[in-house]
Amino acid sequence: MWGFARRIRSPTTRNRPLGKPKKTAKPLKVCLHYADIYTMIYIMNQRNERKASWLIILFTVILAASAIGSVTGQSILRHQQERLLDALIKVESNGNDKAIGDNGKAIGCLQIWKIYWTDAVERSGLGGSYVDCMRRDYSKCVVRAYMARYGKLWWNTLDGFNAEKIARIHNGGPKGYRKMATKAYWKKVEKVLAK
Repeated sequence: MWGFARRIRSPTTRNRPLGKPKKTAKPLKVCLHYADIYTMIYIMNQRNERKASWLIILFTVILAASAIGSVTGQSILRHQQERLLDALIKVESNGNDKAIGDNGKAIGCLQIWKIYWTDAVERSGLGGSYVDCMRRDYSKCVVRAYMARYGKLWWNTLDGFNAEKIARIHNGGPKGYRKMATKAYWKKVEKVLAK
């Protein structure tokens, strides 16, 4: 590869010619990063090699494609999160933003308790007041902040997204995904998601 990437030899093969290595001596793997590739392209360009301009174009296209893939992945994750939040709203309050439940302890469309709100706002910098949970957009922000704190393994990544664990945490607290009592709640949410 233009002399830039060389076989790295282990200390046991250092003084031997580069011929076929013994079965016991394994070469180390060479890893190229974006900066290394740009450096190679720059050096080739300095040598006035025509391949450099084509490599720049090719590398830029590859980077753009990976960025588009990342944006697409984020939009899919956001869609899954919104879909789950809508299902939670349906189960919790049937879409009523002004709902008050659990003997006055839970408010809003997502039936947020004050302790839940405190946990969510405490480290997120969300701000606002507990009464703001009567607004749908704010309630969703509170749940997002709560999940970013307690359900980050299943909320923040497309590969790890787990609607069941998130719903059970919402219903039963930080360790709600382990509680048997939250399974019935999940079944209700699952039924709404299946529609």
